[in-house]
Amino acid sequence: MRPDLSPSNVRIARIVAAVADAVQIMLLPAFVVGGFSPFNAALDVAFAAIIMDLAEILCENERFSSAPSTWLPTGMLADIFVACVHEADRARIRDPEYLHVFGMNRRDCEAGQLWRVIAERPRRQNSARASAWRPMLEYVLDRGPLARRLLRAVGPRPSRGALHELYAALADALQEGRPFDP
Repeated sequence: MRPDLSPSNVRIARIVAAVADAVQIMLLPAFVVGGFSPFNAALDVAFAAIIMDLAEILCENERFSSAPSTWLPTGMLADIFVACVHEADRARIRDPEYLHVFGMNRRDCEAGQLWRVIAERPRRQNSARASAWRPMLEYVLDRGPLARRLLRAVGPRPSRGALHELYAALADALQEGRPFDP
């Protein structure tokens, strides 16, 4: 059986791929750096749910097109990804074209601000999937990434003993499949 490569199906496939890329660019670094266990089934469900919700939003979005002439430049996406890896929710996104795809008419904003805007639409539309991803996204956006929480817990010059206690608590949280919150 051959796949249906009609223009509408190709557009949907490209939108889903773009959403998966957007999630990886902005959210995955925040969650991985956020202190969630990579073996946490709830996190896997949250990622799948947010990808589905964003795909629906973009399918309905006239600003997003599957035409190659409208694709965002790879360099721009790479810059956003690197900024998010280094600064997570505080990364500055300075590409109005990228922000416009998600309905923001601004020149720049922090990644966390953009995620709050993105998360608002499924909430307003009463998405059944939002309940799967909203708590984890809000956790990371409210409490910050793991590195920031670790630093808050022990300060800029921790003792060896403080580090030992801190990482023992982190290991316990990961073992239990819950986010680390000192």
